[in-house]
Amino acid sequence: MTSRTIKFTGASLICLGVYLNIPFSILGAIFDYPNILRQPTGEVLTRFHAGGTTLIATWYAFELAAVLMILVVLLVYPVLRSTNENLMRIATTFGVLAGIMQVIGLIRWVFVVPSLANAYTDPAATEATRAATIIVFNTIHQYAGVAIGEHLGQLFTATWATLISVSLYRTSRFQSIAGIVIASFMLVGLVEGFATVISFDPGIFGVMTPIAFIALSLWMIILGVSFLRRSTQ
Repeated sequence: MTSRTIKFTGASLICLGVYLNIPFSILGAIFDYPNILRQPTGEVLTRFHAGGTTLIATWYAFELAAVLMILVVLLVYPVLRSTNENLMRIATTFGVLAGIMQVIGLIRWVFVVPSLANAYTDPAATEATRAATIIVFNTIHQYAGVAIGEHLGQLFTATWATLISVSLYRTSRFQSIAGIVIASFMLVGLVEGFATVISFDPGIFGVMTPIAFIALSLWMIILGVSFLRRSTQ
């Protein structure tokens, strides 16, 4: 493993950790994401339509973060392979799957939701049309968003982070323990998804996921910095 490869991997981790928070923050500012998802579907579609091209472009930028995650996962594998090759193979598999699941979940906001928002807000739309649009949105949201993007994407991301953390235990116990704690928060955050199909109040579990992903981005930045330091030794 060359120092250049390790340095590039470290820089990629830092860039991804920073980049993840940019579209997420913009979505929070212009679309009240993720809180907007707890509002009635009609309001979600109306707010989305009002966001226009800027909102669609921001969702596309957010989706690209998931694509970049796949690339970073593949870069991390050879750097940490010597710690435990079999473990790293499993971790890489889950990491790639996590990125794919998140891409599937997020891309709906770019190519599906805009059409639904236009149909719902069309002044000529009948109540039957709006009702049908809400049903379609909810179906796609539950399947592509909650089930694939959020549940499986989050589950696989947590698994990747856990396995990477285990591989780091001998060289950096702080990064290892921190990664496992963050992954645990992500797993706990899965409770909110079940609250969409089982009637109960997720309470504090409802905020676990965004906190965990922000923490994950910081963890990746720290991991990237450690790789940069390693490349100079």
